[in-house]
Amino acid sequence: MAGFEAGHRSGRWSRVQHEYAYTAQSLLLGLAALLLIVECVFFLTVPAATGFETSVVEGFPLGFWLGFYGTLAIGIVVLLLSAMTGSGSWRQAIGLVLANYALFLFLPVAKGYKLYGRGQADALRHLGDVKAMVSTGALPGVWYPADHILAAQLHLMGLPLTSVKSALAFVFTAILIVSVGMLVRSLTGSVVGTACGLLAAVPFVYTTFHVSMHPAIHSFMLLPAIVFVVERYRRTNDTVYLGLFVLFGITMVYFHPMTSILLVVFLLGTSVVTWLYGLVVGEPTRVLSPRLALTIPPMSFVWLINFRKMRDAVARVAAASDGSTAAGAELGQAASASFSPLQLFTRFMHVYGAIFVFLVVAGLFALFILYRVLQRDVPYAEALTAAHFGAGFGIAAVFLVAQLIAKGPIRVSRYMILMATLLVAILLVRWIDGGRRVLPVLLAGFVVLAAVLGANAAYEPNKHLTYSEYEGAQFLASSNDESIPVRSQSTSNKMEEFVLGSDHPKLWPKTLIAGNGVPPALGYAENETAAQTFGRSYVVTKAYDTEYYTASYFTEQQQRQLFLYDETHVERLRNDPTASKIYENGGYAVWLVDERPAETENAPNGTATGTNAVTTAPDRPSTRTRS
Repeated sequence: MAGFEAGHRSGRWSRVQHEYAYTAQSLLLGLAALLLIVECVFFLTVPAATGFETSVVEGFPLGFWLGFYGTLAIGIVVLLLSAMTGSGSWRQAIGLVLANYALFLFLPVAKGYKLYGRGQADALRHLGDVKAMVSTGALPGVWYPADHILAAQLHLMGLPLTSVKSALAFVFTAILIVSVGMLVRSLTGSVVGTACGLLAAVPFVYTTFHVSMHPAIHSFMLLPAIVFVVERYRRTNDTVYLGLFVLFGITMVYFHPMTSILLVVFLLGTSVVTWLYGLVVGEPTRVLSPRLALTIPPMSFVWLINFRKMRDAVARVAAASDGSTAAGAELGQAASASFSPLQLFTRFMHVYGAIFVFLVVAGLFALFILYRVLQRDVPYAEALTAAHFGAGFGIAAVFLVAQLIAKGPIRVSRYMILMATLLVAILLVRWIDGGRRVLPVLLAGFVVLAAVLGANAAYEPNKHLTYSEYEGAQFLASSNDESIPVRSQSTSNKMEEFVLGSDHPKLWPKTLIAGNGVPPALGYAENETAAQTFGRSYVVTKAYDTEYYTASYFTEQQQRQLFLYDETHVERLRNDPTASKIYENGGYAVWLVDERPAETENAPNGTATGTNAVTTAPDRPSTRTRS
């Protein structure tokens, strides 16, 4: 009854109320466990994809999603009740939430995808580096190899690359959630801090980055753990925490340079805040030495200066002069979609809803904290987090309005989003410790909303890399005549790096180039032959091209605008005397277009013919049974 004693002393709960709350927590945990079992049944029995799927989410039945969102909501409710009653049920609740997310992050594996991520996905390049690392035993010129080394180790242990990506996504997401709980407990010193921190960290506030492979985001998900170590060192001056910080600092150097920079920002900012807090509020506070921040830049410089890619990236930033900005690109994309006001709001909430909810709550709380600072009456944890929230806002603004390396709104706002998460958790601690009952429930309701919106936005449409596209791209990249350009819709050199490995001798010059797509109707709306449209080229037709525009994510108007071609146009290409099929595997075909009439017969399924077809690819379907 330790939970009752904690609640009774604060005057929040009577014994009867506590017993009801404890019973409710037990029942809710049982219901969540039952829903999780139902999810597992759907997960294990869902049919594998039989072709290109526009949405992995729509590939699962409604029952799965009722179980998923039900478990997610119940987990948050139990975390709230645990914090309000002082019980230890937060342990079981967060365990169920993490198990729930594990299923969610492995959805592409359950559907038999070759990979979730195609075209120009960064994961293709990173996994290509992993393949090269496994085959050569050396680092393939990667200047932030920690993520790749982890992936290579998992792959060497027998985990397929398809599953490696999902496994890393789960590991780093779990670290983020758990470390936020630890950090809030340390910052506030409250016994309810752990449960409140876990509750606030449950939503996928980084949406698509939770299911992708981005070393910049994976490394950033370690930041709360580093901040926890720094805070413990500041308070105790214990050399054990100093040693842990040095270890984390070295790790960040190999994870991603941007995270190292953000770590330096946090350390310097904390040094300033701890000094100002004692000066303004008048409470004695141990100041974090700014010398701690000076340990990171030398290590980063010594490592990164040896890489040409790093020097080139710095040069691009310094020489950027085209006037384009990340904010302008986002606004331009929204304007070109021709949305109605309602559609625009719906799309905004779909993509950024989880972040919007947290930023609104955190922003209002930060203003309240600023007022309390002026009154010289504010807890240290609130002042520190609000200050870093403001710093995160400044960082995001600089990246959004300037022509810098990282352009995605979520990616450049990640520091601000993390601090918003901490502010939400600290606000919950303030209200619960203050004996409030209604306000914590309302705030938890907003967290549930953010969790639903975040998970709903995590999986983007048209990211299904089929086995047929993988094998077709592998054939083309390894067997093409390098003097002949390739026309393939929505692809890039990153696909080459994935199918061949980043150490392959045929990787350069590039074969698959972003922007070298195919025109609507394969050019037959304006020309009589493929040669008139493409000249001497390889032309790729694939299932993605004829299906992607049908995604329910797009409005009807967008679907009409995005239509590329259909089977009638492919049939015209098949009968075109200037085009000959040199490869086909059922979902991916390669055509050689030439001014001269074709001298070879069209290729049967899974074979390669003609003078430019130097290898034969086996007939393998675009789906695989799970093993």
